[in-house]
Amino acid sequence: MKKFFIGIDFSKLTLDASLVARGSDTLLGVGKFENSAQGFEALIAWILEKTRCTPDSWLICGEHTGLYSYGLAQCTHDKGIDFWLESALQIKLSKGMSREKTDPVDATAIARYAMRFEDRAKLYRPSSGILEEIKDLLSYRDRLIKVKGSLSKAARELTRVKQSSASVRFIGEDSQRLAAEMEKQVKAAEGRMNELLLQDVGLMENYQLLTSIKGIGTINALMVMVLTGNFTLFDSARKFGCYCGVVPFEHRSGTSVRGKTRVSHLANKPMKVLLTQAARTAVTYNPVLKAYFERKKKEGKHSLLIINNVRNKLIHMMFAVVKKHQQYDINFKHPLAEAA
Repeated sequence: MKKFFIGIDFSKLTLDASLVARGSDTLLGVGKFENSAQGFEALIAWILEKTRCTPDSWLICGEHTGLYSYGLAQCTHDKGIDFWLESALQIKLSKGMSREKTDPVDATAIARYAMRFEDRAKLYRPSSGILEEIKDLLSYRDRLIKVKGSLSKAARELTRVKQSSASVRFIGEDSQRLAAEMEKQVKAAEGRMNELLLQDVGLMENYQLLTSIKGIGTINALMVMVLTGNFTLFDSARKFGCYCGVVPFEHRSGTSVRGKTRVSHLANKPMKVLLTQAARTAVTYNPVLKAYFERKKKEGKHSLLIINNVRNKLIHMMFAVVKKHQQYDINFKHPLAEAA
């Protein structure tokens, strides 16, 4: 059990720290530091001065804020200091009613959260270097596609409304040129990801297993590998399905609330979109899932419900092929199904 808990509230340029001791409601200190390598060293020196204890008695906790929390997470990992990145929503929901909103107040709430839920702490472990690079390239590719789509759509609408203007023709032609250039950059990013896969036998093996499933393409496979830490962060397909927002939950209370079983809106939306695209492809080209889709349609089920079921099936297939180290066999039948 840790003796001291440090809550960190991240921002782009600075981080606020709050220090509490186990079993005490009294703050031992509040500090503000730069969100930089020098600031991290100053933070650690400040904690040492306040606690007069070695780092193995600390638990540092902060909200997962992407790039803003990345530097400190890496620094503490390199120094062997326990660091816990927690969902911002999870911390917020645990706070109860709060009328004040400042960075030091948030840092204190995070420190007390870490002390209260120490047994739930999931210590930060960095992804492999290659997986981290693939993650960055996926984000870059996504930004390129969004900008390309925005340019093309705006140019089409402008041309439709103002066809005769010379400036409009210039905008349309230039937008097409930029969109074509961005398409080349998208292909270049995808090529770079393939090069990285070739450098890691474990990643390439799982990639080939995932893409053996009809419906799972390159981007789906890579995104799943990134989000699961190459299948090390989720110990079951259902947990990953919950994270993606495709597992249905009951909605009932007392005798009057009898809502439909439905998926949660707390989800990784980009992954959910990719799974939807994969499911639509699968019910077209995967004979097993196509037959399932058609059978459920004949039973009168709604198309979106069936697609969500297919999303779940694809997740279970992905976890299964990786767990068994076997490529997807379209002719496989479960022993229980054969017995029936």
